[in-house]
Amino acid sequence: MAGSISGVVFNDANSNGKLDSGEAGIANVTVYIDLTNAGVFKTGDPQTTTNASGSYTFTGLAAGAYIVRQILPGGDKQTFPTLGYGNHVTLTAGQSITNANFGDRGTAVAAASISGTVFNDANGNGIQNSGELGIAGVVLYIDPDNAGVFQTGDPQTTTNSAGVYAFTGLSAGTYIVRQVFPAGDTQTSPTKGYGKHVTVAAGQAAAGANFGDKA
Repeated sequence: MAGSISGVVFNDANSNGKLDSGEAGIANVTVYIDLTNAGVFKTGDPQTTTNASGSYTFTGLAAGAYIVRQILPGGDKQTFPTLGYGNHVTLTAGQSITNANFGDRGTAVAAASISGTVFNDANGNGIQNSGELGIAGVVLYIDPDNAGVFQTGDPQTTTNSAGVYAFTGLSAGTYIVRQVFPAGDTQTSPTKGYGKHVTVAAGQAAAGANFGDKA
């Protein structure tokens, strides 16, 4: 009974090595089984190409251990598996493995950025009015899987003395930016403790992703 290996080559916009919501597959990428663990494609290695959704499949496989690799698109960096490794998959008879994914991030595309201010919203109206100063030392993070709390590996930064923060080196895509609330503070903007949902194009500098806090 034959087995199969399948997966997706995806645009890892936030470089976290995970296929997150909104990260699209990459079409026309060559994926191959590295029969001799050479680390490069060799004549005779089984190969296939990702479809329009970035998906690929190898079928008719006998039980055994396989190393699946991709031929990296020009200018891209592989974020998953790390260090440019392949996916090591062991099949039992008739087994179908479906998550042998590859994350790629384009390095030739201009990087985007997201910036804003965390400010002391003294009157609680959600707007930074004249005289309302920025808050230094607040941790901001990008929440890749919309968990609602900071998790190890989430990109993070800290506001400067003026309460200003910035995330740079971003690929085009949609991001959720959140803050780690200063103790005793309430977030007035965005309301209900929500994060900032920001969509950036390649090379775009998205400013004004502000957070209002009231002690």
